[in-house]
Amino acid sequence: MNRYDGYYLSLTAAFAGHLGEFERLIWLDVERTSPFLSSDQKNILHRVLFCFVKRNMEISYCQGMNFIAHYFMLQGFSEEEIFWILCFVLEQSVSLSYYINLIPVYVDVELMVEMMRELHPAFMQHVSQRSLDLNFILVPLMVTLLSNIKNRQAS
Repeated sequence: MNRYDGYYLSLTAAFAGHLGEFERLIWLDVERTSPFLSSDQKNILHRVLFCFVKRNMEISYCQGMNFIAHYFMLQGFSEEEIFWILCFVLEQSVSLSYYINLIPVYVDVELMVEMMRELHPAFMQHVSQRSLDLNFILVPLMVTLLSNIKNRQAS
């Protein structure tokens, strides 16, 4: 952090409207993080996560990163410290192949959502009106299905 003094601030200062889809996803996740977050805490989480995305376009944003950042917020770390801890954890500790290997899962999820829109429009309208995120159900489902298929093929 000291080595890159001012870097985090430069990322927050460059908060342009590009990457709008990431901003939308991050806000959705920040809102779901905890019912006890103040608006200031929500803004901090949003800035930290969005700056992480801007720094790491190859990793991008994955659901659940908000809970990691929130955990460090609860430990009393400053906004910039949370950013650097998140960078360390996700850049150094987790292999990039982890994120790349999930791409087929997200493609399958999107395909399934499109099929559901076509086959069950009333249900999907209900989901949309309530701002429900099917990723919370479908991503674990697809990961489970794919891991079971791979395990059966290996047997």
